[in-house]
Amino acid sequence: RLLETVSFSISMPIWFLLTMTLLGVVIGGFAAVLLTRGIVQPIMKLTAGAEAIGKGELDHRIDIKSDDELGDLAASFNRMAETRQQSEKALRETALHDALIKLPNRAYFRIRLTEALDNARRAGLVVAIHFLDLDNFKDVNDTLGHPAGDDLLKQVSARLLACVRTTDTVARLGGDEFAIIQSNVNHQYGITVLAERVVESIAKPFTLDQEQVFTGTSIGITVFPHDDTDPEQLFKNADLALYQAKQEGRSNYRLYDPAMNEEIHARKALEQDIRQALEQGDFFLNYQPQIDIASGRITGVEALVRWKHPERGMVSPAEFIPVAEQARLINRLTDGVLREACEQARAWLDAGLPAITMSVNLSPADFKRQDIVSTVTSILEASRVSGTRNHRRDGHVGRRVGHRHPERTA
Repeated sequence: RLLETVSFSISMPIWFLLTMTLLGVVIGGFAAVLLTRGIVQPIMKLTAGAEAIGKGELDHRIDIKSDDELGDLAASFNRMAETRQQSEKALRETALHDALIKLPNRAYFRIRLTEALDNARRAGLVVAIHFLDLDNFKDVNDTLGHPAGDDLLKQVSARLLACVRTTDTVARLGGDEFAIIQSNVNHQYGITVLAERVVESIAKPFTLDQEQVFTGTSIGITVFPHDDTDPEQLFKNADLALYQAKQEGRSNYRLYDPAMNEEIHARKALEQDIRQALEQGDFFLNYQPQIDIASGRITGVEALVRWKHPERGMVSPAEFIPVAEQARLINRLTDGVLREACEQARAWLDAGLPAITMSVNLSPADFKRQDIVSTVTSILEASRVSGTRNHRRDGHVGRRVGHRHPERTA
């Protein structure tokens, strides 16, 4: 019995020790779980979230909702990601939209065009690209100022948006140049209807600084896939059609035709020949007499510019003068005509011939020059014609030019 008592007294502490040890293990494990859930896992979420945001994954959000420091830190990371996301969105909007009128710019237009063409390929549909610019926009800037020009652009964009459907895209390519992507076109009739609607809308008067201002628009149109399937070539086609529309008279539209390429190349070649002729002095004057019917006496002459091309022979002024105006070479041509006409007038006077009227035709483009008066005066003085008595020098100008620039015309 003594041994049994001793054995029992010894076994009691061992049992208690084992129980306490087991209890400690359970409590420690529970504490470890709590520690992992409360600290370790949130820290891992913070680390992973910070790495994701740092890599540019701005849609990522750290899901920690505790009220301690870890929760505050997670909320800060989330706010930072949201702020950066909004900033980058604003930058993208700025990069892809026109700063003045908020329309898509040229870069965004190219993106939208690529998307429209891809959709059309899949659905077997047609897309029309309209290029347009404003007639006489520079005159608005020159006469009313750039703020009025900006106001005009804003009003034009509003009218263009009113002409198209929500599925279409209106963009400003720069300056007074706009473009329209007309998607999901079923028939060519719909293309011309839109073009006519735009021309008619822009032709209506605009109110700028309490004044009514009239302008117009010329439109060049190309069609996918009929004209081409490559975006860059479609750009060129629409530009060629716009150029042709402007050549044929403003406030109208032209659809692209492959023959336009040949016309443009011929015009470019003629422009180069005009430049060379100006350098070499190949232009010359014919003088058409003006006769008094009663006396039969020559009272004046009209100086008419002529050009004998080395390969084509005589080229009509009706052909080369519009090209010279378009290429901004007409001022050089006019100066040469004035100089030669005045020198001839001086030569006739020196030869003892009676003084007569010398008439010279001036282009509308000449009256856009700020130096037209000083240029004419200088040429007259250099030829010693300006001081000649009883000798008249006439410049023939169109009525439209005289009304637009009365001071310089006078």
